[in-house]
Amino acid sequence: MTKTLTVIAATGVEVPMYADPKHYITDAEAVTVEDNAYYRRCIKSGDLVYPPALPEPEVLTAATDSKAKKKGATDGE
Repeated sequence: MTKTLTVIAATGVEVPMYADPKHYITDAEAVTVEDNAYYRRCIKSGDLVYPPALPEPEVLTAATDSKAKKKGATDGE
């Protein structure tokens, strides 16, 4: 199994893809690439960075749902 990295280009930088240098990694969206020396050098130089972590989506459970209903009932009175 090949290891991968999820990276995004630093602001204002375009980094050529290792396997296809006519295509670029930009600062518009994160991409998943093969974990190899080329991308590691780009990370070390600062041209590529790890994207910021996205917050976990909130999962509603019966307990949180009932709290929301109770809060809504008291707010309306």
